[in-house]
Amino acid sequence: AMAIMTAAVVLVILFVRAITKSIKRSVKDMENVSQGNLNFSVSDKLTGRSDEIGDMANGIQLIINNFKSVVAKIFEASAELSQFTEKYGVSFGRINETMNNVNIAVDEIANGATSQANETQTANDEMSSMVNAIAGASGNVTNLCDSSKEMTGYSGQARNTLEELSL
Repeated sequence: AMAIMTAAVVLVILFVRAITKSIKRSVKDMENVSQGNLNFSVSDKLTGRSDEIGDMANGIQLIINNFKSVVAKIFEASAELSQFTEKYGVSFGRINETMNNVNIAVDEIANGATSQANETQTANDEMSSMVNAIAGASGNVTNLCDSSKEMTGYSGQARNTLEELSL
């Protein structure tokens, strides 16, 4: 009985050591993944197990595969972005240059419009001065006309007076 008990204890110790060794290996694999090391595969000995340790090992391998896929997609997208940038970089530069030219043209148009508005205001002021001068001249012509009529009247009176005196 003692021999059976000793054999059982030895078997339990060996079994616990095997489980502990498998768990330590799985923990080491998780540490590698947590540090960004994806260049390994979980041992087939661990992933082939049908117990919880095998489930954990398969889960670690799945994480590694998924991370590798994500990293590969990131590199692919980065390469596509780099190609896009190279392909359209010149076009974007031309578009930027065109936009700058448009901005310069708009500024010149705005400055021209401001200058034209100032010139229009000056012309308007000069036109108002001319209208005032014409109105003043018209008033003077009217006064001259009235004076001429008065003088014609006085001239007629003077003629009448001269005619009366000459009789």
